[in-house]
Amino acid sequence: GNPLLHPEAYYTLNRIPQYALTVPPIARTLRAGEPLIFSGIRYRSEDKNAAVEARLMVRPEGEKEFLNIKLEHEEDGTFKGALTGEYTKGIFTYYVEVKEEGQESVTFPEEGPKQPMKIVPDIRAPLIPGSPEIVSARNYAITIRWPEGKDDTGIEGYRMYRSGEKAGAAQKENLLKKLPSGQREFRDTSMPSAKVVWYAVQPIDLVGREGQPIFLKVEVPADEPPQNTIKLTALATDKVFLRWQGAIESDVERLFIERAADDGKFEPIANYVIGGKLKMGRHIDEKVEKDIHYRYRLRLRDRGGNQSEPGPEVNVMAGAYLRRINCGGREVIGEDGIPWEADKGRRDGMGTWASRSKIKKAPNDLQGIYQTERWSNRSIIYTFDDLQPGSYSVRLLFAETNLRFSKVGKRTFDIKINDHLVRQKVDVFARVGANTAWDVEETVEISVRQMKILLQKVKIGPMLKGIEIRAIVKR
Repeated sequence: GNPLLHPEAYYTLNRIPQYALTVPPIARTLRAGEPLIFSGIRYRSEDKNAAVEARLMVRPEGEKEFLNIKLEHEEDGTFKGALTGEYTKGIFTYYVEVKEEGQESVTFPEEGPKQPMKIVPDIRAPLIPGSPEIVSARNYAITIRWPEGKDDTGIEGYRMYRSGEKAGAAQKENLLKKLPSGQREFRDTSMPSAKVVWYAVQPIDLVGREGQPIFLKVEVPADEPPQNTIKLTALATDKVFLRWQGAIESDVERLFIERAADDGKFEPIANYVIGGKLKMGRHIDEKVEKDIHYRYRLRLRDRGGNQSEPGPEVNVMAGAYLRRINCGGREVIGEDGIPWEADKGRRDGMGTWASRSKIKKAPNDLQGIYQTERWSNRSIIYTFDDLQPGSYSVRLLFAETNLRFSKVGKRTFDIKINDHLVRQKVDVFARVGANTAWDVEETVEISVRQMKILLQKVKIGPMLKGIEIRAIVKR
């Protein structure tokens, strides 16, 4: 007997053992002064020959008594009636009453006059209290925002218009987009540059009533080259691995990679269509010669043909030393395309361990590095004999993935490189907690062709996830 509220209607059943009253959906949203049709009202009785009358009981807000409107009995057995616009000018309540000869009256809702249905007609047009404002104005995009619309029944959405003149801004042919009620910000990327444009925002309520539009004048900036804030990194072996990331302006459509050998001039070597959605990308330059210094930089071009200033240069030497080891695990190739070598074989005094836990603060492409490890009850030693004298960047990867050691002070160790103590009493869990990536990075100068990395027990033996050794190229 309780009414069920649907997005646009009420629907209810009132059933008692001998008979049933069904009232189909009644529109919740009604424009003031419009007629309201009641139809399809059905009453079922065990006595098909019984005389039955149905009435619509209506009471305008503020009145004490219900008005009695008789419903017509249709040929299909249903009842039908209507409220004229005189009744729907303001808020009103109603219920339906059916009387079968010799039986008690049946009402919908079940409580009848004690708990009637309430209809709130839409009396006023919607409005936006305030003015729109510019969030950002660039030659490639204008973003505007406006206050929340107000209405007595509710806001259905907004219509966004644009024109070169205020007088025609809100006309149908200038409609840009229909927006839902929850969206009060709009980004326009199709406006002309170096022009004055007018925007109009028009509220629409739940019954489709259109409110007065609000207007905003915007001077679109002239077309200009895109800003270039992309960060470029480069690593070299017998190839050069380039990687870039960062945000770009929405009208940027192409990225150019430029290269210079030694002190020569920059020349474009590759370009990518990016469509204004760049977050990161990579390129492998295979056409390089060993022991040659190369400089790389990026440049952007927008859809108007404007090119950005070149970004910061990065400097590498082809054939420079680069070694990566996935300690205790299989080969893993990161997003930059450079592999981490497999290291699953036996090593004296060292075991392997693997976890399936997701490692926090670790890049997705390096999850497999931080999930496997070499461990030892005493010490871990890696020796590299193929280096040239010079400067090297050494990066050691750690994460405490074994629950047995997930306690402060449980596993501590020292780190030495070529017998030089670089970290003392390292406790990975104490620093970052369990299943969290943590790296040690050191710059090392060597005068011989060998580098020895030693992790030595302080309390319980050490573990190590990965090693990266990279020659530092100096110009």
